[in-house]
Amino acid sequence: MTLAQLAGSWLTGGGPAALVDGTVRTRSVAQTRAELVPLLPRWGITRVAELTGLDIIGVPVFSAVRPGAATLVASAGKGLSDDAAWVSAVMESIEVAAAETFACADPLVGTAAEIGCGYHVEDLPLHPVSVAADSTVLEWTAGLDLVTGAAARVPVAAVGLRGWTEQRWQPPLFVTTTNGLAGGNTHVEAALHGLLELVERDALSRVGPRSERVPTSPAAVGPRVAALAELVRDAGATIELEFLASLPGTATCVCYLSQSEMPQLFGGSGCHLDPEIAAERAVLEAIQSRASVISGTRDDIPATVYHGAMTLGRQRRATAGARAVPDPRSLHGADVAGLLGGLAATVTERTGRPVIAVDLTPDEAGFPAVVQVFAPGMTPAPEAPRPTADGWRGP
Repeated sequence: MTLAQLAGSWLTGGGPAALVDGTVRTRSVAQTRAELVPLLPRWGITRVAELTGLDIIGVPVFSAVRPGAATLVASAGKGLSDDAAWVSAVMESIEVAAAETFACADPLVGTAAEIGCGYHVEDLPLHPVSVAADSTVLEWTAGLDLVTGAAARVPVAAVGLRGWTEQRWQPPLFVTTTNGLAGGNTHVEAALHGLLELVERDALSRVGPRSERVPTSPAAVGPRVAALAELVRDAGATIELEFLASLPGTATCVCYLSQSEMPQLFGGSGCHLDPEIAAERAVLEAIQSRASVISGTRDDIPATVYHGAMTLGRQRRATAGARAVPDPRSLHGADVAGLLGGLAATVTERTGRPVIAVDLTPDEAGFPAVVQVFAPGMTPAPEAPRPTADGWRGP
């Protein structure tokens, strides 16, 4: 995708990429935080709490609290700095708030064939009791095909999060989750991170026997990951990293933290165009999961976690050394819109279906941009007993 293809659409903000605190962003986290602070009341966020000191690892973890939420009240965030963790928590809270309040003002009504959506309704995550099919008359909201730049359609019932009671009753049609939901300084930035999350979920869903995973050591991945692993080990915990089979041009990594004094096995996962960023995200998410359980602030953590029911009954063995690490990729100066378009094209090549972005940003807000990306035909990760930033799931 080029800037020329984006001209005239709502998906704007492409330009040279900058690696900011280990991820692709268009401005510094300090700048983003300064712009988010006055917006907290507008999104119903009443408190941003620092959880870092509750754990002995010392990696920044924050929690953004939104008491009026219909789904998740406390959203967690992590990062290499206080600013990065603060922004991460607030952005997640805003993403969920935007998803909860999404409404399509002018839906198109018809069947999948009449709409010409380019995919089957069954390619989206259907609810177990859903009766939706290509012949079902649905309401459709507008989106944007990230490969062609053309208008595209997604069923309204598949977009956002359904936390409020509807005025009318009908059997649930789709499973609505935070998969593909992302916020950012710009729409392109948000869409890139939303699509990377879908690639991550797809890779997690395809995990087979342990032999199919490629263990590696933090030192083999890169200096930032090695530094994080040293903090974990200094706290007396054990860390494991594994790379999974992922979409060509991407790297998906999972991390496991365990400690003899705690019954839980904490996990995290991450996907990126650069393997070190993917691994760094996995480690940070595992650390965030641990801090969230220690703090008890998340309202989506089952009580069984505190009774030792989530333990595997033994600690996993630490990885002795690296067998393989995906080739590193330099992202400095790369065009963000180009990165997004290239990734979307690879997904479409695999699935044979469009990759669609839906704008969830309220008109009056403008910043931050909130986008939900849909990749019909990609497999979402199954639910599993592991705490992460977006709930309990993983390999």
